[in-house]
Amino acid sequence: MSKKLYKKNKSDPGIEVEIDDKLPKETQKHLERITRETFGKRALSSEVVKEACETYNVSLVDNVFVMGPPKNDKERLLNQVHYWIANNNLFKARLILKSLNFTSKMIKAYINDEQDLQKEAPELSGFNSFYNKPMPDTIRVKGV
Repeated sequence: MSKKLYKKNKSDPGIEVEIDDKLPKETQKHLERITRETFGKRALSSEVVKEACETYNVSLVDNVFVMGPPKNDKERLLNQVHYWIANNNLFKARLILKSLNFTSKMIKAYINDEQDLQKEAPELSGFNSFYNKPMPDTIRVKGV
């Protein structure tokens, strides 16, 4: 048996996973993949929160960033990502995030974080307003 420490970044404390060396290579690789990729849950300073709220049209409610009404197409697309995640259509969510120039790691982390948020705070995250309902016209992107 060998122990491996998996870290997502330098500041992450990491997860120690014990993997049996006698397992087939495929199983070992699968066990290495199951650690969820996220942006993390560290506390942000008040300056960072204030800057984020001013820059990205969000407000902080109960330690959750809540998006305001969308002002441009990028904000509408991010709201669509939240809509598709709430309705378990991760394929469309990934396509939208890819069109916004997110990297594969960023997409994976964003979706995992949003799924966790929708489970923890369904009212604040918009899950209750999106789940099994048609997409609101306010978040549809206008044609060019």
